[in-house]
Amino acid sequence: MKLPRASVILLGAGSLAMIVFMILKVVSAPLPEPLAPLPEPLAPLVESTGQPVEAAPILSPTLSPTAAGIVRPYADDSSMRALEQINTLRVAQGLWPLKPNLTLNRVAQGQAGYLATLPSLPSGDALHRGAEGHDPAQRASDLGWPDYGGPDKVAIAEVVAAPPSINDLLGAWMIAPAESAALSSDAYREIGLASVVLSDRVIVVAVLGARPGVLPALIDPAHNLLYLTSERSAYAAAGDWIGEATRAQIIDQVTAGSVHEDAWQAWSLALLSPQTAAPFSVAYSDGKWLVTTQVDPRVDIAWLPNREATVASNSPSSAPTPAETSLQPAPTRTDAPTQPRAPGAGLTLIYDQRSLAVINTSGDRIDLRKLALVGGPITLPGSLWDTPWLDVAIYHFPAEDCVQVWAWNEPNPGPPAECRFMRAAIYVAPTERFWREGAFDVMWQNTKAAVCEAAAGRCVVKLP
Repeated sequence: MKLPRASVILLGAGSLAMIVFMILKVVSAPLPEPLAPLPEPLAPLVESTGQPVEAAPILSPTLSPTAAGIVRPYADDSSMRALEQINTLRVAQGLWPLKPNLTLNRVAQGQAGYLATLPSLPSGDALHRGAEGHDPAQRASDLGWPDYGGPDKVAIAEVVAAPPSINDLLGAWMIAPAESAALSSDAYREIGLASVVLSDRVIVVAVLGARPGVLPALIDPAHNLLYLTSERSAYAAAGDWIGEATRAQIIDQVTAGSVHEDAWQAWSLALLSPQTAAPFSVAYSDGKWLVTTQVDPRVDIAWLPNREATVASNSPSSAPTPAETSLQPAPTRTDAPTQPRAPGAGLTLIYDQRSLAVINTSGDRIDLRKLALVGGPITLPGSLWDTPWLDVAIYHFPAEDCVQVWAWNEPNPGPPAECRFMRAAIYVAPTERFWREGAFDVMWQNTKAAVCEAAAGRCVVKLP
């Protein structure tokens, strides 16, 4: 069977930036099993008009809850890995993670199942036509997905890929501008996923969407963060619904009466999450409209690496299992150093054809924002490691710890043995690994601190 690498129908646009990488394990699985019945629905959300607004559907647990009480939105590992990859990409670009949605799941499942029956997959727009010839927006509308005032204003984007394995999924999407734009768009807040594992490929269908008046909020329990969303669809410019949210507050009931004027704070991508296992609510306002969204700490999860580390629970806590990821916001300890550090060394860079690590060997905390690595036309500033998952202050980076960079098409190389904790990792395009040949400069506060030879594989930098 000939399968195209990736294809997309896009409504909206976004920008591509340097992104954080997760290494994923290949999983062979049949078509996703049907979802279990939905739990009892949430109470309706309320606008300032007093009219109920549909709550975002909550997926029922399709597997047993985790030790922390969190439930997975997908029964198959391939779809879970796809969700984690997409959300990792988005958060690293300063975007909110996407919330799994039952209707969008059904749209994705229908298309994935249909594509799996074809002797060969079509290309272009034909790849997104369903069994009845409908495009993604029509298929979503047929299942009840609301529009922004007309059938030509349905906020939906469908992305399809057929890589050799789930490990190659993000790479298949990122090499295509339309796919990366869809996944990097802030016009969407929810997602549906389906995957079909074949003998030599895995078909993955992702359907991204947005609905008027529905602004989810998702918990990152590993870092006690609450990710907010906002309305940024081009279709939302005119209509009786909330626009761009300018402020938010956390409340404990889904009623407009629970909103307190003195509790508003400026909208931001993430707030500190309440330390509770009980549901709570988030109120959004654009100055005219008010929308409240209920958040269930067991279900409304930002599926990212190490997501279960510190979730609030009434049950006895247990040590989290290390996540299969190169980004370790909850630090990963490595073995003791195998080589003595150079006396007085400020930084030690360890690199090979795959990756580069920067270790703080100064014996004290340093400000990594002062660092920049320059190889030819490429500059890699230290501030790029200041991701939402960095669990220490970038300007107070601990001694013996490291940050790391590698290409997105490479598997996780693991931190060097001399690194006590690998605090954060980013990745670059394969052609941007400037440390692989020739020489590159290490700049500190815009002053050249060292010239590192690629062939050496190791460079000790004394900071001024």
